[in-house]
Amino acid sequence: MTATAWVQTLSTGAVGSIVGLLGVYLAFRLTTRREQVAARESRTAESVAQVIVAANELQRRLTSWQFLWVHGALAEFALASQLFVAREIREHREVALWLLDQNTKLAASYNRSQVQRAIPLFLRNRAMASMAHTMGIVVGTLVDWQAGTRPASWFASELQDEQPTPVGTHDTAPDGAS
Repeated sequence: MTATAWVQTLSTGAVGSIVGLLGVYLAFRLTTRREQVAARESRTAESVAQVIVAANELQRRLTSWQFLWVHGALAEFALASQLFVAREIREHREVALWLLDQNTKLAASYNRSQVQRAIPLFLRNRAMASMAHTMGIVVGTLVDWQAGTRPASWFASELQDEQPTPVGTHDTAPDGAS
């Protein structure tokens, strides 16, 4: 064999081994990427399921005779919401912020109903119905989002549409009026 034949033989083997190693590396990366995506989707589905279960339980208690024992269900919903936000804020920021906003609205409604303790129970049913309605909206919206029928941009537009009023301000006069 001549020197050029040895170089050709070595280069063919080296190129073949490099191509083979590159193929193994790419297959490994693609497989792990798929596994990571599947794990992330599974985690998101689990978080959404926890929020939906907690919201359904709270809604059930608000609309049944168990409304007097709503504290535990309210705490479970708050915990499930916070866990969803903690797990998904990086990937699904708009959805997490929307859920926090719904949680804040629910807490404000609940606090108003607690302030009205002196009012007879049958007059407080409107506040409880409002909280149950909020839970229904949360469940339906999250189910739509998880099914892919509600895009993440919808959550961003919902958050932009709302103008939050600072707590404790009841200014009803237009700007500039006294």
